[in-house]
Amino acid sequence: MRVSGSWPGLLTLRQGFSRATARPWNDVSDGASLRLERGSQGFLTAAADHLLELGAAWVGSPPVDTSGRTVWERAGFAPYLTLDLYGFDLTRAVAEPALPVTDGAVGDLASAVEIDRLSFDDVWQLGSIGLAEARAATPHSTFLVTRHGKAVCGFAIVGVGGTVGYLQRLGVHPDARRGGHGRALLLASLRWCQRRGARQQLLNTQPGNDAAAGLYLTEGYSVREGALSVLRYDG
Repeated sequence: MRVSGSWPGLLTLRQGFSRATARPWNDVSDGASLRLERGSQGFLTAAADHLLELGAAWVGSPPVDTSGRTVWERAGFAPYLTLDLYGFDLTRAVAEPALPVTDGAVGDLASAVEIDRLSFDDVWQLGSIGLAEARAATPHSTFLVTRHGKAVCGFAIVGVGGTVGYLQRLGVHPDARRGGHGRALLLASLRWCQRRGARQQLLNTQPGNDAAAGLYLTEGYSVREGALSVLRYDG
């Protein structure tokens, strides 16, 4: 196993043709996030074992659909978290946001990390490295924010790959909730994807997040079949 980088931090793991990347799960968890780029279940098991040897308490997969679970399960990973999948048809009209939504600046990233921490339970947080990974996950992406004065109230990370748009993350500061920031960011994300030629937008959210689900359904999203799963390896 050849490893580039140092733990805890971003790692690239290679074994012959096989390749995977890893990072801390987030800023508060002692787990690791492992992403397989190419390779067999044997390589996946070896990469996960190596992360445990480096000090990770457990190793989690990215969200995968039913067909993508097989290689992880054969490598010894077990179901851990479930995510509901939503989609929006971008061939239809999208309303203009009621609040101003602008491109976020580099100086706004720390605010986004803090909002992410306040908005999600420990295991669901992305943290600084996870948010950076979300921004780099698609060929084209943007970082959107809403403000009250100079303070960032909410943020969204949006990407497009081919004709599919992805709402990678949306968070609103607890003090700014019920002020229309989430809806404004959602609509702005749809319009941004439309302008870049996407025909649909996908997002996922944890089951039981009724406030988010209600917003998505109200704005015209539909629940897609085939929930996503995060799998976990404990050695």
